[in-house]
Amino acid sequence: MNKHAVNILLIVFLGLAVYSNTFNVPFQFDDINNIPENAVIKDLNNFAHPFSSNQELFNARYISYLTFALNYKMHGLDVTGYHVFNLMIHLINAVLVYCLVILTLKTPVINRIVDYKFHTNLIALFSALLFVAHPLQTQAVTYIVQRLASLAAMFYLLSLVMYVKFRIQNTEHGTQNSEYTARKAEAGSQKKDEKSSNLSSVIWYLGSVFSAILAMKTKSIAFTLPVMAGLYEFIFFEGKIRKRLLMLVPLLLTMLIIPLSLIDINKPVGEVIGDVGGVTKLETQLSRMDYFYTQCRVIVTYIRLIFLPVNQNLLYDYPVYNSFSEPDVFLSFLFLLSVLGLGIYLCYRPAFSVQRSATNTGFKTPNSQPHYSRFIAFGIFWFFVTLSVESSIIPILHVIFEHRVYLASAGAFIAITTSVFVAADKLKDKFPRIKAAVVPVFVFIIVILSASTYARNSVWKDGVTLWKDVVEKSPHHEIALTNLGDAYIEKGQPDNAVYYLSKAVAVRPDYAKAHYNLGVAYVQKVEFDRALRYFLKAVDIRPDYGKAYNNIGTIYLRKGELSKAVEYFEKAVSADPGNAAAFYNFGIAYSKLGQADKAIEYFEMAVAKDPGYDKAYYNLGYLYRYTGRIDKAILSFNRAIEIRPDYAQAHYQLGDAYAEKGKHDRAAFHYEKAKEIEAAINVKRR
Repeated sequence: MNKHAVNILLIVFLGLAVYSNTFNVPFQFDDINNIPENAVIKDLNNFAHPFSSNQELFNARYISYLTFALNYKMHGLDVTGYHVFNLMIHLINAVLVYCLVILTLKTPVINRIVDYKFHTNLIALFSALLFVAHPLQTQAVTYIVQRLASLAAMFYLLSLVMYVKFRIQNTEHGTQNSEYTARKAEAGSQKKDEKSSNLSSVIWYLGSVFSAILAMKTKSIAFTLPVMAGLYEFIFFEGKIRKRLLMLVPLLLTMLIIPLSLIDINKPVGEVIGDVGGVTKLETQLSRMDYFYTQCRVIVTYIRLIFLPVNQNLLYDYPVYNSFSEPDVFLSFLFLLSVLGLGIYLCYRPAFSVQRSATNTGFKTPNSQPHYSRFIAFGIFWFFVTLSVESSIIPILHVIFEHRVYLASAGAFIAITTSVFVAADKLKDKFPRIKAAVVPVFVFIIVILSASTYARNSVWKDGVTLWKDVVEKSPHHEIALTNLGDAYIEKGQPDNAVYYLSKAVAVRPDYAKAHYNLGVAYVQKVEFDRALRYFLKAVDIRPDYGKAYNNIGTIYLRKGELSKAVEYFEKAVSADPGNAAAFYNFGIAYSKLGQADKAIEYFEMAVAKDPGYDKAYYNLGYLYRYTGRIDKAILSFNRAIEIRPDYAQAHYQLGDAYAEKGKHDRAAFHYEKAKEIEAAINVKRR
């Protein structure tokens, strides 16, 4: 365990083992809106010209959405590729935690402490193993869209690791330079080494700044990175303050990226100020102080989950607190203040060294040298600072989510691991066997955590298992009940869906999504009149509900009331201009009305909104062929087959189109292909 390569392989192997059952976990919850239903990520051109596309996408999360777009380009909607990417990020983060500890123990302040030479690699190893194996991390890894949190953490850690590497190298170079000047040695080879060292330092420093920029464009939690770099600088390094501050300036300037990404600076000053207020209060009417009071309790819950990860939940039914005088809030605040106070004390407490008298009796005297407890203090500061963006006075719709503690947990695990080894070292004289017991205890804990992580990941295997787990723990949460109903719809079990969705409506009668999903369940039950009633209720509650308008139009289309269908499709595209399905259905309506050119126009808009819309390409091909535009029909059918190779009807139509062009060999090929696909489907059904 003294070899870094062995330790890193152990970290990676453990991570692969505990997440080995996640590669087929389907898209869940917010995954749906951000990936399968997000037309923007389906065209990489949107990322080449960000300011000409959906501006909301290109705020502080540009890099995250770019990775989703790359996943979609490579894997389409096959979830395995997305999970592999998420797990790679998590493994890299664990290795970066390991590297951060190793480097920190080489910083000037820590390295010169003579009695701090115990189990350096083990502190780094077990900090990283706790990070990679803890079940609290599952939401940031297994829940695909929360790549936002893990990817931002990766750039955050990478930036800090490169900054520390730069500072250590810079410090070592300065020391060597002084020794060289004092000796007045030959300059030849040493100047060459000095030049190489300077270049290496510059690369590490520029890499740190660049990684900070990427972090800022990944998720707003990166806003605290320059603060942590500054804390790290003044806890673990020494030197002239002015010079050290100058080194931090480029990192501090990266903090401007997030506010500038979230507001439109071309607006008048008054509107810009209004935008700032808006982006610091996300989708909630909760006041800043109520959010702060609630977060005092939430942070205590996060700490409890770190030490005792039981009753984990995707969607907590968490109470909102409205007064500082409430006992739960006040006691939580005192507890958090005491932990932070402990960090400050550990950072500045004096060390003690043992002095020996002539009679060889030892006594302790204060030593002005910094103490190794600074490393524990750093872990505590890391936890609070990295949580501050989402757990302070900036109200967010959901007051608690486990993925929010992903980055913060790195500091907690470092502080916990270091504390255990320090305590063991202190108590070794009274309890000689205690140091030998530390490693087996850590191994036992990590085995238990690994098993818990594997079990927690099994809950995510499909929508029903996930939302059943949530409903068991939050039985009155309307979102959980609604999503469980939706999961049963996906499973083709509309009766179960109606049961849970009716409960959701009873809990919150004005919840539009519950009414909408009830409508979908009744469509599945072929009860269209009841479905229509719930869709109409959904748009009554939420007049901008584009999906509900689209489904109302679809029911009228099915009933043959084409004029009413067109009316509601118009409302659908007006309420949700990015809804490709509404444009597609508009095309179907005009096709039934015999207006082929108008239908083609809407099918073209559907594929422009969603380039992966195979049915829209099929219908375009059909209408192009119907109107005599055979070449365009061939292109459209080919595109439909490219998206969905088992699209038998598209192969038949493409064969007909080639036959009309006189290309009978190609026509025969596609006819045969269609028959093969149909035969395979029939075998599968049997």
